[in-house]
Amino acid sequence: MPHFYTDPSREAEPYSLPDAEAFRADAGELAEALGWEWEQTGADGSCDEWDSPEDCAPAGFYVWSCFPGCMPDSEPTGPFETETEAVTYWREMFND
Repeated sequence: MPHFYTDPSREAEPYSLPDAEAFRADAGELAEALGWEWEQTGADGSCDEWDSPEDCAPAGFYVWSCFPGCMPDSEPTGPFETETEAVTYWREMFND
């Protein structure tokens, strides 16, 4: 799972760490990583017992705020078709 800098100019700073992470996950992996129980809730809190995991969190690339070795600081955003799309979206969201 690659970590990256939301602000790429910080990469040259000797004591800064990457502050976000992009990763690929399918619905089951995302549910397991976040401890979701599909019968109760999905990625956005709208899933119920009639929804499938794929409806709640389809497979793809996700991104969230996360320092290396730490728990995430945000909910995952996605899915995106590629890792590049996820990183670009996250950087634009924080740098506009």
